[in-house]
Amino acid sequence: MFARLAALDLDVGRCSSASILLDSNLEIALKEFIVHRTDLFPPHKYGDAAILALFQRRTNVINAITPHVPLSPTILGKIGHYYGLRNKLIHERTTAAITDKEVADYQRVVETALKALFKVKFPKR
Repeated sequence: MFARLAALDLDVGRCSSASILLDSNLEIALKEFIVHRTDLFPPHKYGDAAILALFQRRTNVINAITPHVPLSPTILGKIGHYYGLRNKLIHERTTAAITDKEVADYQRVVETALKALFKVKFPKR
């Protein structure tokens, strides 16, 4: 029984870690898009203080980017959903249970966002 519980804890930790890493990749990509697309986000308006303030809430970042990047309502909804799970994992005492299926789904969401932001190409699965 303890071996099964230990294996379960490892799976939960692995999926939680994967979800946090995916979300970190997305957040860094959003920041890099804003910083490097000076035609859309002029440095005089989006200096360090403005970017810091913008990134206090993910919804503000998404609202700033979506007029310039085509992301479907489904993808935007999933970004919000997984961001909520990420916040639970990091900021709450209880750990949200994240499955392999959710990790795979979030990976597809992050890949879709990276394709839209930077035209990144990923290998077909």
